[in-house]
Amino acid sequence: MNNINAKQHTRTVQGAAAPHRTILKGSAGRFCLMNWQPQQRRHDSVVVLPNGYGFLQYAKSVCEELSAHGYSVYTMNVRGQGESVGEYSIHGAAEDISVAIKHIKADEKSLHLLVHCSAAMPLIWLGANAPLWKSVKSVLLYCYLAEPEKHLARFRLKCERYGVRLAEDVGPLDCYGSAAYRTIPVPMAVVHPQVPANLQRASLAQLEELADHLDSAEITAPASGYNINSFSQHAVVQETVERDFLPLLTRTKG
Repeated sequence: MNNINAKQHTRTVQGAAAPHRTILKGSAGRFCLMNWQPQQRRHDSVVVLPNGYGFLQYAKSVCEELSAHGYSVYTMNVRGQGESVGEYSIHGAAEDISVAIKHIKADEKSLHLLVHCSAAMPLIWLGANAPLWKSVKSVLLYCYLAEPEKHLARFRLKCERYGVRLAEDVGPLDCYGSAAYRTIPVPMAVVHPQVPANLQRASLAQLEELADHLDSAEITAPASGYNINSFSQHAVVQETVERDFLPLLTRTKG
């Protein structure tokens, strides 16, 4: 991990406006969609999907950084997360994501999904023929979660820490192995930094196994990256966005 001085830690992202909040209605009730519009738009839109813990500080930093680079950025707290009602489950999250994408595509021509860790599971649950894929240009997965069924106990503990209200049955987890990622029918890239917490989610050997199932996907494992937690990590997020995300997003722009 790179050394980060105090000045970098307090960096203010320039060009990122405060988010506009929209309350959408899903089958479980209301949930919150947020949108950052850049001062000068230069690119497509990016929908940032936080992992199951919801919209934490790391995700806010990612949204602000992408907006500062000219992207219109959307993110959300699906049911059970933050101020959204209901209880979190994989199929419930999938339903809310579908509602949000339908709302977003009314104003946006082309979307990219920046998916964090377990947020890939609702997309896989939706299947390759889901209507939302007609609007999605590409998927960028940050942090691959191999064998999610082995992480359920830890997931429940961290959801309790972050105030996520979990359904008693979050859904079957043993059907989201590497082969399941073939379900995603648009160009896909994976960025899996080799930080200690991330290597607990998936080893480099498991990343290679994923690559075997995604023939055309671009998969990278940089030495550093931001962590999925409640800290802003402005400098590391800036580095990751500029080094890893922007080249992949501009390569598949609409």
